[in-house]
Amino acid sequence: MENTENPFAGVPVNNQAPASAAPQPVEAKKSHKKLIIILSSVGGFIILCAAAVLIWWFAYFDNDNALLSGAFNNLLTSKGGTTEANLKVTPTSASASGASMTLGVKGSGDKNATQADITLGVDAGGINFSLNGSIFYQANGDLYAKVSNLSTVASIVSALQAQQNGSALTDDENDAMVDYYTQLLSPINGKWIKVGASDLQEYLNASATGNTGVSDLQKCVTDVGTKISSDQSMRQNLLDALKNNGFLNAKRVGKDSNGVKYELTLNSSNASAFVKAVTATDVAKQLSSCAKSAGIDLSDFTTDTTDATDNSLKDTDISIYFWVDRGSRQARRAEINATTTGDEGAKIAFVLTSDYKAKSVTAPSGATDIEDVIKSLSGSTDDLVLTPQDNQSDSARQRDVYQVVAALTTYAANNMGYMPTSQSDFSGYLDAMNSTVSLNSGSATTGNILITTGQQCDGTLSSRSAKVEIMLTSGDIYCADAS
Repeated sequence: MENTENPFAGVPVNNQAPASAAPQPVEAKKSHKKLIIILSSVGGFIILCAAAVLIWWFAYFDNDNALLSGAFNNLLTSKGGTTEANLKVTPTSASASGASMTLGVKGSGDKNATQADITLGVDAGGINFSLNGSIFYQANGDLYAKVSNLSTVASIVSALQAQQNGSALTDDENDAMVDYYTQLLSPINGKWIKVGASDLQEYLNASATGNTGVSDLQKCVTDVGTKISSDQSMRQNLLDALKNNGFLNAKRVGKDSNGVKYELTLNSSNASAFVKAVTATDVAKQLSSCAKSAGIDLSDFTTDTTDATDNSLKDTDISIYFWVDRGSRQARRAEINATTTGDEGAKIAFVLTSDYKAKSVTAPSGATDIEDVIKSLSGSTDDLVLTPQDNQSDSARQRDVYQVVAALTTYAANNMGYMPTSQSDFSGYLDAMNSTVSLNSGSATTGNILITTGQQCDGTLSSRSAKVEIMLTSGDIYCADAS
C-alpha cells in the first residue's frame, strides 16, 4: 500500500479507497467560517450601537442636567398651550386669624392671543364672596375682561362699610347698600369689556412725569420676551444664574405618569447670591430698562427681594415638586405646599399643569368699549335712589338716634321710669352728635331728631315711652322706641 499526500486536505489518504467525497468537509468548514465572521461583525455592530444608545440615554436623554435644562429652555420658548393652576389658602387652625381663599385659573392660547378663565372665593373676617371672570389678551395690547357674580360685590362693600363704622350695619342700611351697587353694576355684570392699547395709554400712562407710560412698558416687556425665545445665549445666561449659586437645588425622587419627578429645595442662606445673580442677567437688565422708561425705579429691588425672600423662608415650611416629561423635555406639573407660622398662619397648596400645545383663541364678540362703560356708569348714578355718600350720612343719623334712645333710657332709670318733660332736664344726658335734638316740638328732618314722649313708633300710647325720629336721605322717617 502506497500513501501519498493530499495537497488540499494535508492528511494521508488510502489510494485503494474512493476519495471523491473527501473535499466536501473542507468546503463546509469554509462556509461556516464566513457565516461566523458575518454574524460576529453584525453582532459587534449591534453591541456597539446598543452601547452608544445606552451612553446617549444616560449622558443625554435620561441625564438630570439635560432634562432640567431642556425643560427650562422649552418653558422660555413655548409658543402657547393650555395651563391650569389652582391655589388654596386656609388658616393653620381655628384660632388663626388668616383668611381662606381659593383661586382657579385655566388659560390657553398661542403667540397671538391668550384667554384665561378665573374663579375666586374668599372668606375673610365676615367678608364672604365668590367671583367668576375671564381675561382675553392680544399681542397688539388689546385687553378684554368679563366678571360675573358682581352682585356679591355689593355684599363686600356692605361688610367693609360695617368695618369702617366699627359696628354692623342695620338691615335697612345693608339693604340700601346692596341695592345701590346691584343697580350700579348690573349693566356690566357678565358682559365683555374691551380696554384697547390706546385706552391703557390714556388711563394708566405716566405722561405727567414725562415718561413713556404703561403701553410702552407693555411693548418693551413683550419685546424682551421675544428676544428670550430666539436668543439661546440669553436663556443660558439666565439658566446659569438660576442653578450656579446654591439657592435652588433639584433632586430626582421618582417618576410616574406625569414624568420624572424632582424635589426643589431652597437654601435661604444663598438668597442674596441668587437675587444678585438673577438681576445681573441680560434679561433682568433689559426688564429694568423697560421699567425705568415708565418711571419705575428698581434700584432697591435686590435688597428688598433678598430680605423678603430670606425672612419668608425662615417662617415657612415649604415643599416644591415638579415633573418633566422625558420624551418632550417639557415641565408638565408643579406642586407647592407651604405652611406659615404666627397669628395669621396659613396652609398654602398650589398645583399647576401644562401641555404646551398651542391653541388658537379669538377675541370675544359684542364687547363694550371701556369708554361707553364709563359713560353708562356715570349716567346711571343720577337715577339711583341712594349713593354711598347718602348711605354714610344715613348711617350717622341712625347712630345719633340710638344715642338719644340710650340717653332717654338712662334718664328714665334715674327718674322712676318717667321720660323728660323739658329739654333742659334731658340735655345733660346727651353726648355731642351731628344732629340737633328737639323734645315734643318741631319736626324730624335730615338734621334734626324729634323726641315725642308718651308714644311709641307703632302709635301705642304709653306715659313711660318715647319715640325718636329722624328723616333719611330718601325722605323716609326712621323711628326707634325708648322706654
